[in-house]
Amino acid sequence: MVDESVVAVPQTDIAAAARQRRSERYELQAIAAQILARHPHPAGENSRWRVGICCKKPLPDGVKIMLTDVPGLDHPVGSYAGVQVCASVWTCAVCAARIAQRRAAEIAAATALHHAAGGRMLMLTLTIPHCSDDELQHLLGRRSASDRSGLRGAIHRLQNSRLWKGHRRRGQLVSGLAALYGYIGGIRALEVTLGANGWHPHVHILLLVGRELRTAERRDLEHELFVEWRRSCSAAGIREPNRQHGISLDPAWDASEYLSKLGYARSGWGPESELARNSTKRGRGTSLGPFDLLREFSSTGDCEPMEKFSTYATALFRAHHVHWRPGLKQAMGLADLSDEAIVTGTDEDARVSLEIGDYEWRCVLAQPPSVRAQILTLAERDGPRAVIDFLDSLRLVRY
Repeated sequence: MVDESVVAVPQTDIAAAARQRRSERYELQAIAAQILARHPHPAGENSRWRVGICCKKPLPDGVKIMLTDVPGLDHPVGSYAGVQVCASVWTCAVCAARIAQRRAAEIAAATALHHAAGGRMLMLTLTIPHCSDDELQHLLGRRSASDRSGLRGAIHRLQNSRLWKGHRRRGQLVSGLAALYGYIGGIRALEVTLGANGWHPHVHILLLVGRELRTAERRDLEHELFVEWRRSCSAAGIREPNRQHGISLDPAWDASEYLSKLGYARSGWGPESELARNSTKRGRGTSLGPFDLLREFSSTGDCEPMEKFSTYATALFRAHHVHWRPGLKQAMGLADLSDEAIVTGTDEDARVSLEIGDYEWRCVLAQPPSVRAQILTLAERDGPRAVIDFLDSLRLVRY
């Protein structure tokens, strides 16, 4: 008997949803560039926000459309090569999607390997108190070795505490996460949302431990971590969290829940969800993510979401989104690629579908941002001839 509760989603619908999201990402990228062009760059007046030229300015080798065959999909996936990119996971929806794809695959591969070796995982979420009057930069703290304030400073103190790192007796480690629970490393991710009570920065840490913890053990560890977290927050100059909202420690059976917290996946893990997922995570209820601010500005034109996004971009400038314990990727046999390397590289299986000349590319850039996504769809669905015909149809005045 067929289970009618399980309905297979046609690949045509999956592809259509993925392409619609891709089109939106180019539009969000343009909105971010428009907003930040009016806002001072945190590196000084001689610096410019790179999202303004991302996927626009051609490199000397010229612009190319690349196609990659993805297992499980009946059509190739298109992308551009030969254009400058900003590699900003915080401000650029286009780069964020590509970086998210790679980071999600890394996390899924590492956790599958760890689980197959008999290891287990815990998901630790750490939150700090906040209100509508708090400045985001104050809540996060400065990215400086000499300034251990804010959320960054509190995390540093927690992960360098005796509870976390343990201590040695006669040269042997006798306490700490490694000695008591077989902890081998963690994958930490920073997330910032905006709600009714102001900015809400928090951290998710996927703890890779050597065995499954009993419920009583996990509750005791959660309490000990909360006490240390409260102490770390106080030392970092931020208000002490309460027990209910400051911390949670839960079993994580696989990577999917952790990835969903980062907006990397919604359910399961496979080529279909990878293609169709919304990599620019949407907030829930009144909680807004950074790209929600761009959507709100686009739909209303209000100044408030524009100003909030500028504040967010400045505070998160050069901040790491996902951070692995040093040496953990190497131990898992994974290449340690920077965000820049991810967005500038090309897949080994990618092939050139079409080269776009300088004049044709200027014609494309004169169109709405979604046209760049439309061209990729034509290349995927109908081939290079359709792209050439489309470029010819633009009929723009020569520069």
